[in-house]
Amino acid sequence: MNSSQRLKAFCAETAYGLALVGSLLAGCSESAPDQIKQPLSYHRDIAPIVDNYCGSCHSHSGIGHFSLGTFAEVSRYAPLIRGAVANGTMPPWLPSQDSRPLHGSRLLRTQDKDDLLRWIDEGMAEGNPSDPPRTDLPPKAVVTPPRADLVLDPGRNYLPDGTQNDDYHCFVFDPKLTTDRFITAGDALPGNHHIVHHIIAYEIPEAEAAAIKAKDPTGQGYTCFGSPGTMSPPVTILGWAPGGVATRYPQGTALRLHKGSLLVMQVHYNMLEGKGQADRTTMQFELTDEAPQKELHSLPVARPKQLLIPAGAADAVQTIEFPLSVLLSRFGLPSSKLTVYGHTPHMHLLGTKISTELNGAKLIDIPRWDFHWQQGYMFQSPYQASGSDTFKLECHYNNTAEHQPVVGGVKQTPRDVTWGEGTLDEMCLNYLLLSAE
Repeated sequence: MNSSQRLKAFCAETAYGLALVGSLLAGCSESAPDQIKQPLSYHRDIAPIVDNYCGSCHSHSGIGHFSLGTFAEVSRYAPLIRGAVANGTMPPWLPSQDSRPLHGSRLLRTQDKDDLLRWIDEGMAEGNPSDPPRTDLPPKAVVTPPRADLVLDPGRNYLPDGTQNDDYHCFVFDPKLTTDRFITAGDALPGNHHIVHHIIAYEIPEAEAAAIKAKDPTGQGYTCFGSPGTMSPPVTILGWAPGGVATRYPQGTALRLHKGSLLVMQVHYNMLEGKGQADRTTMQFELTDEAPQKELHSLPVARPKQLLIPAGAADAVQTIEFPLSVLLSRFGLPSSKLTVYGHTPHMHLLGTKISTELNGAKLIDIPRWDFHWQQGYMFQSPYQASGSDTFKLECHYNNTAEHQPVVGGVKQTPRDVTWGEGTLDEMCLNYLLLSAE
């Protein structure tokens, strides 16, 4: 090969090499956006996430212990946010993905969780406040508060009995119903979150109104440990426990309030840490005079006498299983055609997980119970059932030394625990919200 031929060969090889390198570089440039993520900024990427999942509680008027409405606030609490988000305790949402699809989920999407953690790890860039915020987030999990057509307000502060660990106080209200009316939404507003353990509103039928009024001669309420003290099974119209949100019933459904009935608001005060503190809890309801297409009933499921949690037991279990007709007959309801709209599961401090099933199909599954974040859950699509269907409620408890509550700075000693109304007692309870035809 002469010099001219060698030069041509060199040029050809060089051209091929350059072309190859060029194609490789082009390939890198095309894949770079997928491989190298853009830095995140607060105003464009993170503020919408925080507002969507955290803002309803962590605002200056919310129940969260601090606000997360500004860059400075989010940056200040970033280490706390990172820990709570990484371990799944925030945002608070107890049901697992095995549950029937539920309204109002606060479950943090995987991509939103990853973005929030990455932004913190990248150094929390603020970005430009004028940057348009992202718009790809799911709708906020909110419930429209009820119109305050009926308000239960004692009108004064109540100072619970500090000589006991638990004070159950019933406040009596006469809504002066001259006709039946119907509840379409409701909310409970605890006045002092430090001492209010739970709130239940009961309807007292006209036949028992005089007896209930006799329990409250001063008009300031009466002690009602466990129940309002009616002869017949009390009818629950609304309940609240820590973590609870407003309730709005599905279109075309409502709870009936009967002519001449009274309402009793029972407030359970837990005095283990709040002695000497007062409270003024209220409730409000949205009403209509129009009868619904389907009338709702809130029915409790429990077997109090069979609940026993031995001292030291790491996984004590109570299972309650029966045909729905058994429950319906107790409340005088038909059982041929049922529609189940939602559940309200309830345990106390030793509870670890709780679930419900209907004919073997999972309805609610809460694998990591948290007493401070319980609430009622509404199904996205109601469950059609009949009285012959089998309902199952299963509750798990940890009564070992490591899982005991702390009272007054002292960790409690394991003891045999049974059903009881006190905070240090336990329950295995679920309210079924259904209509019956």
